[in-house]
Amino acid sequence: MYFSDFLTRPFFARYWESISVYDSEIVSGAVYAIPALLALLALIYNARYPSKQTTARALLGALLLAVAGMALQSIQLPVAVILGRAFYGWALFQGSVRLDLLLVEGSSLENYSTDYSKIHFFENLGVLLASFATGWLVDTWGISIPFPAALVGLLVSMGLLILLFLVRKGQSGSDRFSSLRKTGPAPAPASNSPTIEIP
Repeated sequence: MYFSDFLTRPFFARYWESISVYDSEIVSGAVYAIPALLALLALIYNARYPSKQTTARALLGALLLAVAGMALQSIQLPVAVILGRAFYGWALFQGSVRLDLLLVEGSSLENYSTDYSKIHFFENLGVLLASFATGWLVDTWGISIPFPAALVGLLVSMGLLILLFLVRKGQSGSDRFSSLRKTGPAPAPASNSPTIEIP
């Protein structure tokens, strides 16, 4: 997810200026900052209306919205790009929060610091690889190519999420249910209360 995000950042201002009639650095900066504004709004929304979904399903919804936002940004129309930035900003904040929650839920207290450092290592690795990849992509195929490339990356992330956190957990849950049907419910514990005999 972080790899896809940083693919589109370095050349976004140039991309916007190439499709917009507003050849202004101020307007380019304002459009670039739309995701940050939506992240603030999402923070307020989450505080007032907590999600009742499971963490994995909420993350899947965020990735779906991020895919829609990235697809809109790849359309070379200013209105579509602005709408896509709004969708993507909301989705990126929600996805980042849920990704950290998945770590908390899947880690133990003893291994939390180690697991969290692994997450940050791969986040920074994604940023580093994206910084080199986006330069090569733009130099080879043009200024608009980072958005389709990032879209593919988000789809891969969504597929891995479904495979690792939804399909496998669903299968393990159904296996437990099948074993319960075969063995039957556990016997009730014996009562320790004294018996009273009526003469």
